[in-house]
Amino acid sequence: MRTVGNGRLLESSDDGLVAVTRWVERHPIATYLVSLASYAYATSTDWYRPSPADSMEIQFCLFPEDAPNLGVVNAKVKGMIAAYAARFGEYPFLDEKYGEAEFDWGGGMENQTITSLGSFQEGIGRARALPPVVGRLGDLPRLPSHLAERGLRDLL
Repeated sequence: MRTVGNGRLLESSDDGLVAVTRWVERHPIATYLVSLASYAYATSTDWYRPSPADSMEIQFCLFPEDAPNLGVVNAKVKGMIAAYAARFGEYPFLDEKYGEAEFDWGGGMENQTITSLGSFQEGIGRARALPPVVGRLGDLPRLPSHLAERGLRDLL
């Protein structure tokens, strides 16, 4: 079992009977952006490097059966973060992380530092055969639109 949430992981222990995970969130957070997800996730990590001397972890927490198909989409996330940083300013949580946690129903939510996604769509092709999303930002595919919503919200 893996539990993911907002902020930075402080510690995690599991003795087979009781699992404890402690997180810290250093930034102000609206209650509707709090996220906690527990599942037997397949996990992988990438790194976004805004400069040669700085880096931020990108965590992917996916259902094991979906992980092989979503690697192509998730490989583009650091480029999406860089593109939005150039347009809107740097990602405001570089000292924590950006992550994605898959869940069982369609849609997604751009929770602070851990986006919840029920489907993964990107601009060129799709990891799954799903219709395009029409949302507040127009007809943008789901994954880039959640990153963009975060950037626009932080500008406001």
